[in-house]
Amino acid sequence: SSGLFTQESLKGVTHEEMSKLTKAMKDGQFREHMDEYCKEVSDPANRKEYIQYLEQLEAQGEMPEGQQLLRGEPGCCVKTAIRFKNGQTQKLFINIVHSDMLDDLQLQPANKEGGRQVHLPYSLSPPRPDRDLKDNYCMTCDCAVSTRTFFQAVQNPQILKMIVDTACDGLGSNFLKGYEEVRKDFKLMDKLKCKGGFPMPMSVRADLVKDKGNGAKNKPKVAPTGDAVTPSELKRMRQEAKDKKAAEKAEEEAAAEAKAQAAEEAKRTKAAEKSGPRIRVPKHRLIHSGSVDLADYMEAKNQPAPTTTTVPKVLRLIVELPTVKKSSDVTLEVTCNNIVVEVPDKYYLDLPLSYEVDDGNGTAKFDKSKQELTLELPVIPKPPIFVQAPDHRTFGADDDEDEEEGGGLRDALDEAREAEEEEQEQEVEEEG
Repeated sequence: SSGLFTQESLKGVTHEEMSKLTKAMKDGQFREHMDEYCKEVSDPANRKEYIQYLEQLEAQGEMPEGQQLLRGEPGCCVKTAIRFKNGQTQKLFINIVHSDMLDDLQLQPANKEGGRQVHLPYSLSPPRPDRDLKDNYCMTCDCAVSTRTFFQAVQNPQILKMIVDTACDGLGSNFLKGYEEVRKDFKLMDKLKCKGGFPMPMSVRADLVKDKGNGAKNKPKVAPTGDAVTPSELKRMRQEAKDKKAAEKAEEEAAAEAKAQAAEEAKRTKAAEKSGPRIRVPKHRLIHSGSVDLADYMEAKNQPAPTTTTVPKVLRLIVELPTVKKSSDVTLEVTCNNIVVEVPDKYYLDLPLSYEVDDGNGTAKFDKSKQELTLELPVIPKPPIFVQAPDHRTFGADDDEDEEEGGGLRDALDEAREAEEEEQEQEVEEEG
């Protein structure tokens, strides 16, 4: 923002004062105060208070002679930049506002050859500090034209370009004194009619308005409370305006908080409706079907009693699915050792199997009346596993691996055969 200090504005400032200012700007606390000041200047609430003060001056007829207060309506906003001598740029917003008080755009003949001269009545406010959406510093000014001229500019981009060029030239010559340049390339802000919400009132020359200031002269003046407005009265009026602003702000905050709470409650309700019922694990039964050979459980004489593990022939899974009307709503995935049953947004079952099944030859049936899904999966057959009591004999280190793994079972069978042979020999001797 140093580029805004022109040579004209720095007249009378000594080198010592400039040195002190430069030193102060290096102090973090000083910069903090300057930042607070800039935020206060760009605060819309303070602008509102300033507008109320100007309206009071107008009502009491205390506007300067030959000046009139112009209130514009929001029109459109364009974004450009101020370029300083050192090459730096500062973002600039120009609000194109309109009012019925100004004369319309006129095209007048310039010479006998058919050329025409454009006469554009307008009013331009000085640039003021502001902040953009990213809370970065920027500048904002208002350029007012007649309402008819504004709508012509909306329909004709050349007229809009002429208004923006005129505003840029006016800013450079009247306020920046030619030390900075306002770029004439701009971007029209589609979703922003006026930076800051509403345009600032302008004090314009009476000869620029249609009635040449006669309307303001004929307007009745509001008599002041005394011979003049004293500083204490002015201070009291400002304090009343601040109190009124604080009360309005408190009401706005309370309304905003209530609105936010209602929006949050509506959001939670909508989320609950969208989420729907929670996903549950359905009730299910897994039935092992097969045949049992009782001979496997009979003890033979002088033979060990093997313990057999019976493998079922079929696994039957029955899954209860309430509220499910048709089989197309059920997603089924079967592998050799796992079953997954899913009904979107309702049920999910992931069931591991203790036996390996033939997933290619299974059957599935959905009973609509019972709302049950029945799966039948054939089990891949495996030989029974005999569990023999451990052999307590000690084998030597030179025994083969086969003897170590299966020697106990073979020795037990050999001992049983030897016992039978001995019994047969005893019976032969007794007969002899």
